[in-house]
Amino acid sequence: MLTRRKKQNLLYLGIGILIGFVIASGVTYFSVIKQFTKSNINKIQSVFPTVEKDTVTKSVTKPIIKTTDITNDNIELEIKETLVIDTTDTNGVVSLSDEDVIIKTDTKIDDSVLPIFYVDSDTSEQTENIFKEIIVEQWENPTNFAGYRKDANTLIIYGISIYEIELQYINNNIYLIYNNNKIEIKESETFIRFPSSFIAR
Repeated sequence: MLTRRKKQNLLYLGIGILIGFVIASGVTYFSVIKQFTKSNINKIQSVFPTVEKDTVTKSVTKPIIKTTDITNDNIELEIKETLVIDTTDTNGVVSLSDEDVIIKTDTKIDDSVLPIFYVDSDTSEQTENIFKEIIVEQWENPTNFAGYRKDANTLIIYGISIYEIELQYINNNIYLIYNNNKIEIKESETFIRFPSSFIAR
């Protein structure tokens, strides 16, 4: 006669065999399905001819890009028109030849030697004394950058007109005056952006 302990052991053995059978069936089923699917895909692919590469290309015409160059001597405006066409293959990859690439660069508008006026720090009044003179260059940037860069002898400005500025020397600092706004000009190897309040009209 089977004792209660033996019945439990037989029950656990049956459950273990059942779980093992389920796992083995699942693994067998999925491996057969995978093999069957793979063989059918290979059969389907062999029916259709292979295509090496589509040769269809789309031509997209880009807008005309105008570049301007102003010479200082004659103040002539020269306009160059270039048509850029790119090609896109069927994979969506855009390819441009070297001749099609146009990079818009900064354009020099004007330059002039401007005086830096000495301002008496005690009375805050501008005197007729000129501290020194500096070469000021006005440039234009395709991104409409507004700022400056100054070295020992040159001040390069972007976004404001050379004819609307004044330079003052106050307390050992040089200030740029534009539209009744004043900022201190510092020497820098990189360009410094004008504050929006400075260039606002």
